[in-house]
Amino acid sequence: MSHPFRTIADVATNEPVCFSVLRCRLMPDENTRRRLDVAFVAAGHLERALTRWALTNLDSMRHTTRWRDACALSTGLSASGEVNDAAARRTRNAALNALRKEFCLSEYDFTKRILELRRDSHWIGEHVPSSSALVHATQVWESFAAHLFRGAGRPTVPRPWENRVLHGYFRDEGRAAATEEEVEKFAAQGKEPPKARSAGWTGLSLRTSEDGVFALHLHPSRDRARHLVIPVVTQGGDQASREGWYLNDPTSWRQVKIVRREVRKHFVYEAHLLCAKESYRDPSRYGCAPDGVVGVDLGVSTLAAVGIGPDGELTDALLVRASAQELEQRRFVARQRRRTQRALERSRRATNPFAYGPDRRGRAGRGSRLPGTRLATSKAYRDRRQVLRDERRRDRESRVITTNRAAIAVLQRCGTNIITEDITVKAWQRTWGGSISYFAPSEMISALERETRLAGGSFTKVPCRLGLTQTCHCGTVKKKSLAERWHRCEACGSGFKTAPVDRDLHSAYLTAFVTVTSSPIAAILDTDRALAAWSGAEAPLVAVSGDPQSRRTSQPHSRGTSCWSRRKASNRAGRAIASDVDPDSLGRAEDPFLSDVGVRKAHAERLRYEASTTETDRPRGRQLRLDG
Repeated sequence: MSHPFRTIADVATNEPVCFSVLRCRLMPDENTRRRLDVAFVAAGHLERALTRWALTNLDSMRHTTRWRDACALSTGLSASGEVNDAAARRTRNAALNALRKEFCLSEYDFTKRILELRRDSHWIGEHVPSSSALVHATQVWESFAAHLFRGAGRPTVPRPWENRVLHGYFRDEGRAAATEEEVEKFAAQGKEPPKARSAGWTGLSLRTSEDGVFALHLHPSRDRARHLVIPVVTQGGDQASREGWYLNDPTSWRQVKIVRREVRKHFVYEAHLLCAKESYRDPSRYGCAPDGVVGVDLGVSTLAAVGIGPDGELTDALLVRASAQELEQRRFVARQRRRTQRALERSRRATNPFAYGPDRRGRAGRGSRLPGTRLATSKAYRDRRQVLRDERRRDRESRVITTNRAAIAVLQRCGTNIITEDITVKAWQRTWGGSISYFAPSEMISALERETRLAGGSFTKVPCRLGLTQTCHCGTVKKKSLAERWHRCEACGSGFKTAPVDRDLHSAYLTAFVTVTSSPIAAILDTDRALAAWSGAEAPLVAVSGDPQSRRTSQPHSRGTSCWSRRKASNRAGRAIASDVDPDSLGRAEDPFLSDVGVRKAHAERLRYEASTTETDRPRGRQLRLDG
């Protein structure tokens, strides 16, 4: 076996607790910024030294004959993964565990080693508290535990200057005075009973002053000159109730950490507060949400949602997909980024001619990179690389914002009880990796599940074996290819005698009529209810689906034009789309960091919103459009 420790259970089973995180901005001065950067680098050096030490022990363990003998023992498992020989399984696990503990591959040894590293290096002890070092040791141990027990890849040695998190220790909840039973118990053992102590922090803490101002206190050592006090900036205004939900309840605080993010060649510092309580629920967000069942069909780059009320009537329907203009813009941006990446590769090879070997034709510097070489980069290379990183960061943040907006719109307009198919996004990545990175179906599922929990609804996943995309509301099953994007049925005449409905929208309509009895595995489709409600839902679904001729998202192949002319036309279309962005909008923002993030949010939204025909009274001003 490649990972023998996978047969050992190493995950502690604790009771599930709801946790939520509050992100607050930090505004340190220049001196505090420098000291924070040194603290981040010092914590990165600790992780680097600990990872190297653990990798050395791991290689030494695997080079012993006892390791090979222990791996050769019987696992006690059958071909299907069931235990058929418990005694042999216990013997093998005991031998592997004994060998692992001998080579100091346990969480206790990791925490002990990182304290020794901090003690031996005096300058690190002046910037990183011991409590934070223990949390960093736990983070490193989790990567090794995933490699040993769960078959993950081999841990890599981190770079100290790329460390982005300074962890804080968990808050001490304190304890009351010892009871009479505890006093008698410890007296019988010849020990003193524990003393009462109040709740507090060690190392990195979040505290509030008498006037209600919150600040982070970093105490890396006993030297008071090294102590840092960083004020926490709260947004206030519309976010005052959300921030007060977390900050006004100190008993729910569990851990705090400092995170730095790189934005346009400089760092932005944030404080992440972990609270043991439910996430904040805005009472006005889902107060008017209809009480219905929502069927959601999630595709590679589409989202269809249909809500059915308790009386079987359609509440609303949404269809989120990329238009032809957005697809053209996506191809234009991808082509520009590929050009930038090729320019970076040429710059690396030109600056480091001796770091690359010859290719198969014998040309020097054209082959692969030689092992053990270090690359030097020019200033132009670093600037261009930073521009590429900023673009990807803005795309990532814009994707998260638009995904959350789409999930909120689904619950507000359709209902709070969601039913969707249990899809496997990992299998889609092999064929549609680019579209998945753009639309992010996994993020959409997480956003829907989170918003459903906040709205007090239910989120159910049903198996894909129902074949909803291949089924008609009349009960007829017909195999469809991926190229057929419209639902048509010859048995009942749907799509032939009447206007066709979008295939994903029809699948979402059927999902709303899936009945879950005992477990999601035993889910069945109630075609009788779907057929009875189809007469009232057909017209709105046809209106939301749009015209099949105007819905073409791919341009036909132009056989009379060359590839170069088609590429030039695509570039012109991309420049026309990019010219719609108002560059003066950056100067109107109060915060330069938020203005940098908000360019794509305000002027280049990925998901367009359009109201369905069931809401004719909705104003048509600057509203979000939920369709291409």
